[in-house]
Amino acid sequence: MIQQQWEFCLVAMSGTKKYEKGLFGGQEGWGYNCSIYYYSPTGNVIKQRLATISEVKSYNPFDKSIALLGAAGWELVSVQHANMQPNYPANQSAYLSGEYIVAYFKRPVVAGRPVDEPKLVV
Repeated sequence: MIQQQWEFCLVAMSGTKKYEKGLFGGQEGWGYNCSIYYYSPTGNVIKQRLATISEVKSYNPFDKSIALLGAAGWELVSVQHANMQPNYPANQSAYLSGEYIVAYFKRPVVAGRPVDEPKLVV
């Protein structure tokens, strides 16, 4: 019996920044640090930057990448959020941060298919 082989990837959001129109104009929206890491069965790691915090986006690249990976056959395995403990809301001691979040995926290995295919365009 042949043992199933897996390839893995993770999408990581490592910071956000809100941009507002200033006195002299400028673009309004959000910037995101978001990357994807692909792990092949041979141990290779391929990193692809999806967005940088200095780019203003009208959408969340983390959310979009989850949808694109699912459509490409990747299965969501786990999501990990950072815990934040501000005094907001006052009746809770912590909440899950959307600013620092990692989503882990897997899919079966297919001979000849590169681990980073299809390329994500967010």
